[in-house]
Amino acid sequence: MDERLPLVDTVPTLLLRGERDPIAPRRWLERAAARIPNAVVGEVPLAGHNAVTTAGAAVAALAQGSGTSCRAASSALAPPPAEPAS
Repeated sequence: MDERLPLVDTVPTLLLRGERDPIAPRRWLERAAARIPNAVVGEVPLAGHNAVTTAGAAVAALAQGSGTSCRAASSALAPPPAEPAS
């Protein structure tokens, strides 16, 4: 995986972990983020490894507050609005 991380060079990246995550230590995420241009690390307070499913609101707040570049990337990746039925 370490060899592939620098390939994520065109997409702003937010690496998340739960504060109590025994599987993905903060040091590991920081090392991974250092290999990805335009990456940041976020930590969900009091959450474990499955923070996305157990602390969705906190994850969303971190994603929204992680910087303009991450918001721009999520907007760019969002599907286009559906056209009204005729």
